[in-house]
Amino acid sequence: MDQSDIALAALGIVATLAAALIWLLKKLFNQNTVTLKHLSDSSNNLARSIEQLSKVSERQTKIIERQESSDSEWQKYVATRFDELKSIGSRLLTQIVDTQVVTNQTVLNPPEERSNG
Repeated sequence: MDQSDIALAALGIVATLAAALIWLLKKLFNQNTVTLKHLSDSSNNLARSIEQLSKVSERQTKIIERQESSDSEWQKYVATRFDELKSIGSRLLTQIVDTQVVTNQTVLNPPEERSNG
């Protein structure tokens, strides 16, 4: 074997290794591309979910604000009615009745007669 045969054999080995390395790099880049595509899809889904969550949160905040407003109005209404009842009760308790006339009277449950004896 002379020197040119050895050089050609070494060049063939180097070319084979280079081709294997190129094939391996291509395979890794393809896997990386697929992984990046899945990651991108997942990120898009996450972004949509966060957007929907934000909209729901805003609606819930508005509902809570309306509920608090309604509760406040109801409390004011009830307080006003209790104040009116208090004043009516005070007037009833402080009035003096001199004469009471009964035109008609119906007894629904007559008291049982007691025997003295």
